[in-house]
Amino acid sequence: MKHLFPIYGMCGILWLGACTPVATQPEESLFTTQEDFPNLLNVKNVPEQAVEGDLNLFSDLGAWSGYALPVNQSRAFAGAFIGPMTMHGRGWIAQTLAQLR
Repeated sequence: MKHLFPIYGMCGILWLGACTPVATQPEESLFTTQEDFPNLLNVKNVPEQAVEGDLNLFSDLGAWSGYALPVNQSRAFAGAFIGPMTMHGRGWIAQTLAQLR
């Protein structure tokens, strides 16, 4: 019985310590717009013509084609990747070849 008293005493101290209120910090606002992240590239666009060189796209090193993302307001291209655009200078193959329905 004498050996259990220190164990129960330590458990009681830990339990009381866990019940003390923690000081909360005020919530910070989440970053929600692209302007909050200046290092991001804007790759959201939909080409209107086959050859539009001023539109942004993404691809990996050594890729033969690149893709873009639809603008947020575009319901016609929701769930789609825009493109592909060939890297050989021929331009955009299509507005989208892969789209979820």
